Amino acid sequence: MFRLQVACLALLALLCASPAGAFNTSIYATQSKLSTGKWVKISIPENGVYEITYTELREMGFTNPSKVHVYGTGGNRISEQLNGTASDDLKRVPILRTGNKICFYGNGPVAFSLADYSSTPHFTRIFNPYSQMGYYFLTEENKSDLTPAEKTTTPVEDYVDNPYSLDYFYHEYELTSVASTGKDMLGEDFSRQRVLVDYYLPHLADSTVVVHSTIAAYPSATAYANAVLHSGGVADSTNYSKSSSRIYPPTDYSYYNYASPFGKIKLTKPAENGQYEPVLLSGTGVADASIARLDYVILTYTHENILAGARDNQLFMGYGLTRGSDRFLLPNAPSGTVVWYLNNTNSPMVMQTTPYNDAAGTGLAFFSTPISRSTYVAFDPTKTLKKIAGFEQVANQNLHAMAVPDFLIITTNAFLEQANRLADLHRAVDGIDVAVVTHDQVFNEFSSGTRDAMAYRLLCKMLYDRDNTKFKNLLLFGTGSFDNRELMGQHPDDLLTYQSDNSNIQDQSYTADDFFGLLDDNSGANIAADKLRIGVGRITCADVEEARSDVDKIVEYYANPDYGVWRNNTLVTSDSPDKGEYMFQGQGYQNQIEEDLHTGMHVSTVHNSMYPRSTVEPTFDIKRKTATEGNRMMSHYLKDGAYFATYVGHAGPSSFTKLNRMWTTGDVSRTAYPHYPIFSTACCDVAHYDNDTRGIAELMFHKRDGGAIALLTSSRMVFASGNDRLNQ
Repeated sequence: MFRLQVACLALLALLCASPAGAFNTSIYATQSKLSTGKWVKISIPENGVYEITYTELREMGFTNPSKVHVYGTGGNRISEQLNGTASDDLKRVPILRTGNKICFYGNGPVAFSLADYSSTPHFTRIFNPYSQMGYYFLTEENKSDLTPAEKTTTPVEDYVDNPYSLDYFYHEYELTSVASTGKDMLGEDFSRQRVLVDYYLPHLADSTVVVHSTIAAYPSATAYANAVLHSGGVADSTNYSKSSSRIYPPTDYSYYNYASPFGKIKLTKPAENGQYEPVLLSGTGVADASIARLDYVILTYTHENILAGARDNQLFMGYGLTRGSDRFLLPNAPSGTVVWYLNNTNSPMVMQTTPYNDAAGTGLAFFSTPISRSTYVAFDPTKTLKKIAGFEQVANQNLHAMAVPDFLIITTNAFLEQANRLADLHRAVDGIDVAVVTHDQVFNEFSSGTRDAMAYRLLCKMLYDRDNTKFKNLLLFGTGSFDNRELMGQHPDDLLTYQSDNSNIQDQSYTADDFFGLLDDNSGANIAADKLRIGVGRITCADVEEARSDVDKIVEYYANPDYGVWRNNTLVTSDSPDKGEYMFQGQGYQNQIEEDLHTGMHVSTVHNSMYPRSTVEPTFDIKRKTATEGNRMMSHYLKDGAYFATYVGHAGPSSFTKLNRMWTTGDVSRTAYPHYPIFSTACCDVAHYDNDTRGIAELMFHKRDGGAIALLTSSRMVFASGNDRLNQ
């Protein structure tokens, strides 16, 4: 198995598969909504009903607040499968206009849904791994309001009153990524000290609470995740099943294992306020673990449908099953209370409410049809609701009207000048059409302004569907980070990276820009089986000066080519361990180049095992002594000039060869030569560009007077067999 990352692509053209089926291009807007008019982008931190007053709209620069409308879908994560469900461009949001303000339902970056609705209904979450906010757009238009449609229901005479519903308490405090890879971040560490999370369950109406938590651990022996709720001075534990809560000691390739169980707790002394405590148990007591961290916890509980005093004057209501004979009660709710049905949060529907004054008391009631997993929100529009987190003006743009290019470059505002220099180079030298866009522009039209890697891919999908014989290459101009949400530090000039769902197993956790080139209909559900339809690469520049230097290097190489004899040279290098396997593979590459492909190129080899090691390191075992002669020969051949070079063997961020330091980051920095090879590496982790520590392969690309002009290289751990196949 192998996971490889194209760390940078400046001149290396990747061979692509033949065109595949495409969506009907009529699904794409021909003009973006953002192409004309005044637009303001607003941010929201969580789900709920938001209000924007006319006064606030005037402060944003709108002259006629009564004509302001809302567009977008918010911050929910976009499905990674290209199945046609992603929203194209900006769609209008249903609003309620009342009392000199507009009200709308907004989606934050975490979505919740009911699972196991028929037996143990409880809430689960899907988080957006790219953004801490959801975004919408406001504009002033002379058109009628889009209001929520009414959900059709039929009141029944033989009803059963239900003044209760399900709600949830959610806690996730993201502090660290154990291995700087994958989508997941972990929270509080309870390996050596207790962690207590305060919770509040307003209007708690039932002593049974369902606890759903995810625990990550590295136990010394098999352990079991458990949960304790401290309520009313009593500690009650879950009844998690052993199979769902079991955490095995990790294997050699695992950073940690995890369990994500759910189970009921019947509180001995129910109270609205309490504390949740994650626990890791062995067969005899508390388990010993070097890592024990809480990922997240969700408490699902039953509450009374009391709107008065609710946070932000709105009440969330969930139901596992509704029978059609239920009369849902909102006791003492004011007559102006609005209830929205939320099973499609982008288009809530209004429920018809009627006042009641009978044996059940007074308030408002509504009926529903038989349905599973239904959610509602009740709110008083005369009261203050949720407020947006911020706003910014947005310039007009129109990516939907762009001509299909041969080559697309996505970058950030910081690198726009250098990206355009590179585009001009390819226009002049190759005579191709090159489009340069910023990723903020891409987000605005393809993910409602919210950071999401799928926005890059959806833009590429649109271009590919419109003309898959023309659109052939994508370049991401800018480095990236595993920390796409900037939870561990700000890096505003980074582009996004695709990260695997797996974050805990070395050979299954990775980053892959190939994700953006998987453009077949319905691709994305299993990316290991999907086909790459366009060439994809990245220039991992981290600042403006580095971007300028990288483009200078490419311009020098590409616009002013040196057609000397060095272009007939190929260099094959290999490591020595593993019973000569790497030298054998390297020799196979030489045979391919010289005999199978009949290239006529001269192949030089530097096989580490064939050269003597250092004689000035007497305390080192021979297997660990520096490959001084191998280093000297590699330096000689690189200075002499090689059009193509490859390395196969063990490696790490700081050097080629695991133990012998045949070519190190120090060698890269101090060795200059005028002819830059295209370099491939069949080794581990030499370009972990989405981490703060740069690998040797990255440094080779950024080396202005040496290194390499382009690399096909690896950002994570890989296996020899897969490496060999790819390198061939």
